Amino acid sequence: MTGPADPHQVEPPTTLVRSLAVRRADDDLDSFADTIIKLIDDEVAVVDLSHRDRRADIIELRVASASPKEHALTAVPAILADEVRNRGFAVWPGFASPEQCDVLRNAAGILATGEHAHQYPKSTRVWDLYQYDPAFVEMITDAGLADLIDDLLGRYYLLSDYSLNVVNPGQPIDDWHIDYPYNEMPTIVAGGILGLQCVLALDDFTETNGATRLVPSSHRPPCRPDEPWPTSAETFTAESGTLLIMAAATWHHSGLNSSGSPRTAILMSFVERWIRPLSDPLPTTRWAHDQRLQVMLGLQRPAETINGVPV
Repeated sequence: MTGPADPHQVEPPTTLVRSLAVRRADDDLDSFADTIIKLIDDEVAVVDLSHRDRRADIIELRVASASPKEHALTAVPAILADEVRNRGFAVWPGFASPEQCDVLRNAAGILATGEHAHQYPKSTRVWDLYQYDPAFVEMITDAGLADLIDDLLGRYYLLSDYSLNVVNPGQPIDDWHIDYPYNEMPTIVAGGILGLQCVLALDDFTETNGATRLVPSSHRPPCRPDEPWPTSAETFTAESGTLLIMAAATWHHSGLNSSGSPRTAILMSFVERWIRPLSDPLPTTRWAHDQRLQVMLGLQRPAETINGVPV
């Protein structure tokens, strides 16, 4: 039996790994348990199963670290990769620091009102962000993100799209859809995850401003959304700096922004190395000379191999 908690003891900072809705039949308890086992196997210091409310509707799984960001760069990517495989998406809180978000938000505000902005019925977009500001290159070449994508898509994955997405109040919402490359396939192939869509929230994502909605496990097997439309989905409500990682075949759509302010995010899309990216590489004079970015743009490619042996 343990005694009462020391009221003067300060709990260590924690990073949210995932949550479980205990009253939902479609939430994956086995996957949740597998994540706990993975944390224990990786010798994470603390596994905190905490109830968010008195009704115990939500159980949070958190890990403790002296530096949540430092922990996020090591143990968390492998855990998130498993969650993407199992549920079709995962959430990485605190991927970008508040200071990084300030820099990105300022750069995004300038771009969204400048000559490179494209005004569409559903949003304002700016393409190929890596050419405009070193802060965008810093995000796309993040070491922890690279570990996560290596795990899911293999080494030498390609950057398919890197864009700014600003949804203004009252703009039309998306239909349920899947992303590239699955949405371009006449016959959708099954098997591994061929592409990822990542959403980095620069503003808080809320129900009011139309946060992204997703259908868990809808990526297995991959197929186009069709009637009857989903009646049960999860909403990506998150603070600024949170990264949503989705399998490209996961059913999702944006909600209606009924707030009085735009909702701004950065979209990062990746594909396996043999799939043609959505965006064409720019002239070499217009992108940052970072080796990791060169690999993602397909400008540096490894030798072709047979059974792992260069040919």
